[in-house]
Amino acid sequence: MTPNVRVVVDYVEDEYGIPIGIYKCRRIAGSQAYSQHSWSNAADCYSEEKSFQDHLADDLKSKFGDYIRNVLTWRYNSAHWNHIHVDMWPKGLYTPPCAGGALRVKHEDGTRGTVFTSDLEGVEVVASMQVEDLQEALNDAGQLGADGKPLTVDGIWGPNSHYATVGGFTALEAKAGLTEDEVNALIAQTTLVPGGIR
Repeated sequence: MTPNVRVVVDYVEDEYGIPIGIYKCRRIAGSQAYSQHSWSNAADCYSEEKSFQDHLADDLKSKFGDYIRNVLTWRYNSAHWNHIHVDMWPKGLYTPPCAGGALRVKHEDGTRGTVFTSDLEGVEVVASMQVEDLQEALNDAGQLGADGKPLTVDGIWGPNSHYATVGGFTALEAKAGLTEDEVNALIAQTTLVPGGIR
């Protein structure tokens, strides 16, 4: 998850406690462009209640202002009838690593780079021995990151670790004795380092 999305997700979970979806490597429906979900740079906050969607959208715009790139609700189109889509600056650009591309980002001022950064308060960089153990187990199980390479064992949870885990629950259970719930608990404790993909 990108640093700015992590701050939004933490806020929504703390304030509202509603289900949230983050990562899915896919194109935007009816488009050749990739969704910001492909970079874990978007959050879908689930609620079918239209008045609540309106309230949450206003709250997020008020709290996070110019860091928000898009807030899409039921008012945008029928595909958002049951959730609010929020994505942030900087945005992922071109083809995401999950689809074989290199990490490229575009900032609100038009400059481009190769890392997701954040100036939002509350962004933490967490390095965890538990995550290092998980990364080692994923490597031992033969799971590769989105870049097609073994994971860097550094205790930092990023898109490559996430990508390897999505396909690795069975392998992890066999090699390391970890359950899906244990893996999800590790994921929940960590965030993406602003230095980029790990």
